[in-house]
Amino acid sequence: MREPLSASNLPASHRLGHQRALVAGGRSRDSTLVLVLVALLLSLGCSFGEPEIAYALIRLNPPTLASASADAAAEQPHAATIDVFCRGQKGLVTDSVTLDRALAKPGIEALSLVQDQSEPSTWLETTLRVEFLGDRTVMRISLDGHGDHEAAMLVNAVAESYLAEADQAARAELSRKVKSLEKRQEKLREQIDRIRRAADVASRTSQDQLRQGAAEAQIADLQKSLNGLTAEIQSVHADLETPPATVIRKAGEDVGSIEKKVPPAASS
Repeated sequence: MREPLSASNLPASHRLGHQRALVAGGRSRDSTLVLVLVALLLSLGCSFGEPEIAYALIRLNPPTLASASADAAAEQPHAATIDVFCRGQKGLVTDSVTLDRALAKPGIEALSLVQDQSEPSTWLETTLRVEFLGDRTVMRISLDGHGDHEAAMLVNAVAESYLAEADQAARAELSRKVKSLEKRQEKLREQIDRIRRAADVASRTSQDQLRQGAAEAQIADLQKSLNGLTAEIQSVHADLETPPATVIRKAGEDVGSIEKKVPPAASS
């Protein structure tokens, strides 16, 4: 019976070819591993030099939220509020007003990337990509499939337009909130005054002390609600003095140490 062929009983010339094949196979696997690693790095937004896709990073400053309770159920409104805030910011980035404002900026209309589009605003809306990183306080705006200088200029124009629109929208919303809270505050004050006057009348007419005690307890509860409204109004005024968003990296800038501080993508 013929002995099966193996690396040990091959002729010398064949053994050399077999060894070369093994080395080549090992190099091939190593090359594949390198390619997979590079692809992973690129998918995370890293590159050796200029990013493949032009993108800007914006730090978001969500409105001040009430402190969360230790109860897990009480923390749901907090998460829901952040979700609503992020959806609102994403919608603001891709809103036609924001995009038209970006396209109207000096030098943007002349870009070949824009001139090549029959409907620049519609194209920009479908090409822009908005993602939220880490705890969703960093927003990444990019132009899908484009990473050259023109794409960076366009992304920065969109980011600048978004900041202007976000500031205007935030101020309008916070101003409406202040007015609503102040109306509630005024109604509580009027209610406290009515109860206090009624309690004073009762004390002068020697009416039973039980009614007076109930009035004082009601006033204490209303005063507690009034203090809460006052604190909320002060918080909203503080939000009015804080920009809703700030750019922490413009498209085309060197990533440097900024990228290391930005958490990985959590949602889009």
